[in-house]
Amino acid sequence: MKRVFAHIGFSFAITLLVLNFLEIEAAFAILTIAGAVFLLSILFKRTRESVSLPLCAVCAFVAAAIFISNYYFVFLPQTRLDNKIVNAEFYIVDLAEEKYDKYYYTVQTSSIENDNCPQNIRISLKSDEKINAEYYQKINGKLRLRLKMDFHPTEVLETASFFRERL
Repeated sequence: MKRVFAHIGFSFAITLLVLNFLEIEAAFAILTIAGAVFLLSILFKRTRESVSLPLCAVCAFVAAAIFISNYYFVFLPQTRLDNKIVNAEFYIVDLAEEKYDKYYYTVQTSSIENDNCPQNIRISLKSDEKINAEYYQKINGKLRLRLKMDFHPTEVLETASFFRERL
């Protein structure tokens, strides 16, 4: 088999690309199908010797497993913070931008006072006035957290088609 890493890269990338446009239930289906294809391909001598099919099935299985774990351990904890006001300790890590009479900062949180809340996350902070602090100086304050956009793929596609229709 030639170009083993091409098989690995393309099957991994295509699986992740497809999963980004589907619901989480489809990720479980792809995980199950990829595992079944791998087990079936190992049973037959011809597919086992070619190595392509088992390798691509394993890569799709691993990609789906990584996608599912990121959904449950990274994405869902962040969505629990949507539209909440929390006390937080944070510090500025990047230059401030001034747009539309507002100041935009990239900050890293040290701690957030909320139950079952992810700690030590990097967020974009919007402020009506300039924050008088040095970089990496600890700041305590109340933050209203919200997601930048709704991550549901069908709503993103509806928005994109809406803009396409208006042009």
